[in-house]
Amino acid sequence: MNVCVIIPVYNHGHALTSVIERLNRFNLPCLLIDDGSESETRQTLETLAKAEHLRLVRLDNNQGKGAAVIAGMKAAFGSGFTHAIQVDADGQHDIEALGECLSLINHNPTSVINGVPIYDESAPKSRVHGRKVTNFWCAIETVSLAIDDAMCGFRAYPLEPVMQLISRQKLATRMGFDIDILVKLFWLGVPIVSWPTRVTYPKDGVSHFRLFKDNVGISWLHTKLFLGMLPRFPSLLKRALARKKTTHWSNISETGNHFFLKSGVLLYRYAGDPFLRLMLYPITLGYYLTQASMRSYSKRYLLHVPSKKPLSVFKHFHAFADMVLDKLACWSGDISHEQLDFPNKTLLLNESRGCVIFTAHLGNIDIARAISSLLPDRTFNAIVFTKHAKRVNDLLQTINPSYRLNLIETEELDAAMAVRLKEKVDAGEHIVIVGDRTAIANPTQSIAVDFLGESAYFPKGPFTLAGVLACPAYFMLCLKTGKKRFKLVFEPFADRLDISRPQRDEKLRSAIEHYAKLLSQYCQQYPYQWFNFFDFWQVPTEQEKQDGKA
Repeated sequence: MNVCVIIPVYNHGHALTSVIERLNRFNLPCLLIDDGSESETRQTLETLAKAEHLRLVRLDNNQGKGAAVIAGMKAAFGSGFTHAIQVDADGQHDIEALGECLSLINHNPTSVINGVPIYDESAPKSRVHGRKVTNFWCAIETVSLAIDDAMCGFRAYPLEPVMQLISRQKLATRMGFDIDILVKLFWLGVPIVSWPTRVTYPKDGVSHFRLFKDNVGISWLHTKLFLGMLPRFPSLLKRALARKKTTHWSNISETGNHFFLKSGVLLYRYAGDPFLRLMLYPITLGYYLTQASMRSYSKRYLLHVPSKKPLSVFKHFHAFADMVLDKLACWSGDISHEQLDFPNKTLLLNESRGCVIFTAHLGNIDIARAISSLLPDRTFNAIVFTKHAKRVNDLLQTINPSYRLNLIETEELDAAMAVRLKEKVDAGEHIVIVGDRTAIANPTQSIAVDFLGESAYFPKGPFTLAGVLACPAYFMLCLKTGKKRFKLVFEPFADRLDISRPQRDEKLRSAIEHYAKLLSQYCQQYPYQWFNFFDFWQVPTEQEKQDGKA
């Protein structure tokens, strides 16, 4: 590898001398790019360029930081350099950490080594907060978290892919350059390695950032990058979702991870509901084109319910995306109990005892949180078979402090969990649990019953739990009936589930058959609101060995 340093210069004469002195200890060739500086800086550059390891490249007039860096990269590549480290001339960067950057280049020769600033108290608050907005948009434009910071000018580039990019596309030439080149290199598939580095703002530092003009330019740049992302969305999404093929539902990564959950809410707040509803179509198309297994599972499910062809699978995907957007609206406080039709409201209002509420991945149960404003004295606990419940719960509380649904994370409904939940039920709290997914820790603890005309396995755990808790059980769904209109289904399931011996399995089978029948009924009425995108009719391995018996 052959590494050089590129420093774009525009009237940084005083600070530049100090930067060069700090760089000298690394004995690296350095290209100084004069971007049309005034006479004082020009003289400083001429003096510095007398050193053997320094080379001066001059632009006839001020063309912008991006144009200067591009000129430097062309000169470096033409001189046989393989990598270029970009350093700003204003003295903000921790030059002494250059050794770390060189080590990262050595271990990651095909990657951009991207400086991620660690600020001290000298950093202007406007700069710190402004970067957060830019970094958020870069995450949208790349459909990834690869870019931890898009504006730090202390980074290293592999020059070959950079030259390919420069030959194909026009890059921003002013303050938007650092953002533009990083996003477009990511689009080309160039890896990005984050490198935390200290950044300070000297008291006598020179800044050429034009508050209004450059902010407008960066905003326009993000608009163009967002539009450029759209045709690339399927391939970017495929990269983001790349993972090993699995069988059990718990091994399928949730599409709404912590970052996209948080980013989605921010995007909802700033872009607005109408814009995002429109964007659902290209987003849905991206999922549809890249998720072959989900398409096959959707198609198999839709064969069991009334659906319109040939676009039924796409419509199913779009309903899922629409459901996620409704979640964002709900968490942001834009959906209230006034948009929720609740025919059996008095049934819940009159239930003073703690109870178990069975639900499913049919409809959008998150919307049901709106009932908390009707029942301020009730506590609802949702059992979730996920490893990220606390993070999600904390995020929802941050987004909307009125979110009162407690998430309880578990992999298996064991005796310890039953004792914990018994205490909650005895205190008058309600337990909400899905009955349509087998347990993570023991997927073979299930019973096969008829579901939509075909044998499917349902977990024993939720129904065993209801029997152990010895409390009333209800069935609840939240189904979309129109534009931001929902219907809350709330029906009695059992005054108390009897799972006593003998014939415990037969009693559990009867309860599960009742649940599957209710679920089938509403799947027939709302076919596109079924959001189990895995092989629901698969046979657990151990079940197959045991001939269908748990």
